[in-house]
Amino acid sequence: MALFVLWNYLAESNSAPLYRDFVDLEDPLCAEIYFNIMDMAEIAQVVEFDDVPTEKVDLIKDTFFNAINRICNDIDMERMQTMIKRRIVKHFNAIENSPHGEYSTALIANFLYGRNANDLEESLNPTGTLELLQQQDAQFWSSLIKKYLLDTPHVCVKSNPSEEMGEKLEKAEKDRIKKRKKELGPTRMKALIEDLKKAEAKNAIAIPDELLSNFSVPDVNQVHFFDTTTSRNDLRHEQRESNSKLTKYVNFEQYQVPFFIQFDRT
Repeated sequence: MALFVLWNYLAESNSAPLYRDFVDLEDPLCAEIYFNIMDMAEIAQVVEFDDVPTEKVDLIKDTFFNAINRICNDIDMERMQTMIKRRIVKHFNAIENSPHGEYSTALIANFLYGRNANDLEESLNPTGTLELLQQQDAQFWSSLIKKYLLDTPHVCVKSNPSEEMGEKLEKAEKDRIKKRKKELGPTRMKALIEDLKKAEAKNAIAIPDELLSNFSVPDVNQVHFFDTTTSRNDLRHEQRESNSKLTKYVNFEQYQVPFFIQFDRT
């Protein structure tokens, strides 16, 4: 979580420190910066620089580490606090609007790579960790940068466009079109052109208002909903007995788990 917050601080938005060194220049080194924390058995950090001018590809690595060294000695704690508060708000927003996405990722990652129950708890409820990070000083974040960015092994991958491959693809496309025209012949080509023009003209016709007005607006009171019964193991036994017909089919006492189980029947 600390690394995720750190990378948010470094590169999340146009006001981030790395953007000032790479993007917000009269002569930019790249157009966008993307980062990813691959949280597996061993953590991997990936940072990508997009749309780098060909002649500046070799400048990216040195500029990056020079920038990180400078940032390491000049942590803006006001901005760091803002990033942490924003992350807490995003977490609450995610569990309210899309809990399936927020929790499924954490559950799957912990199933594959989690070491103990504490890992799972931290993943499902990161606010505690984020609140602890709010209490850290600039020295903590500088030490994190040194340990995980400056003093750790890294791999630099440079992707240069190939002029030869571009010419090869362009020639292949021209050859394909030439071959296809030959296969169709002048008469068939002319007929297809006419069909295309007719199709485009037909698609451009506006939908008549009278056609749209013919569709009746249904009465929402007549919408049929599925009748659903629900039973959960976090309710008291007498509540389950009175609230659900499912209880007689489910023996909740056998599920001794630290989270609730819910059964729905339609």
